[in-house]
Amino acid sequence: MDDELKSALEEGEKVLWEGKPENFITLDNTNKKPFIMKVVITAVVCIALIVAYCAATIPLDNFKPALPIVIAAFGILIASGTFLDARKLRRQRYYITDRRLIWISDSTRSVPYETIQEYLFSRDEDDHMTLLVGVDAVKKKSHKWRSMAAGSVFMNDDTGVCEQAVFYAIPRAEQFKKIFEEQLQKHQK
Repeated sequence: MDDELKSALEEGEKVLWEGKPENFITLDNTNKKPFIMKVVITAVVCIALIVAYCAATIPLDNFKPALPIVIAAFGILIASGTFLDARKLRRQRYYITDRRLIWISDSTRSVPYETIQEYLFSRDEDDHMTLLVGVDAVKKKSHKWRSMAAGSVFMNDDTGVCEQAVFYAIPRAEQFKKIFEEQLQKHQK
């Protein structure tokens, strides 16, 4: 057991399942079209902002090249999000314990079983099984799953309910599902 996992586990907590996301292609059938749309829209918006800025400042002899560079940099950052999310997911490790679900990557996130009221196991167009937890997650289209899995877990502070958490491209999915559902039943009685 590595140090990150040891520090994430509570006293007496037992790991029942572990794995990492299945291999996947960054621009697969599920994500290629939305990526292209995002790049096109981002490019159009950035170009429109740069042209508007240039049209407003060049005649007044007040043009500063820093603003178009910043706009272009934001556009590149937005467009590269798909690749950054995929990179982050490839480094994630998943765990089911006798108390909660745990993700370890750049940070450690977890969802206790008691906070799970709604969940869905679903496959995307590329046949990757994903666990969607929470009312926000189960409604999202499959091309959003990676960014949600690479992002934060959202818990409602008022109700204590998990509203969004995602395990993307689960390996040995049937085994994962069986163990997860057994633990969920134990903790929600």
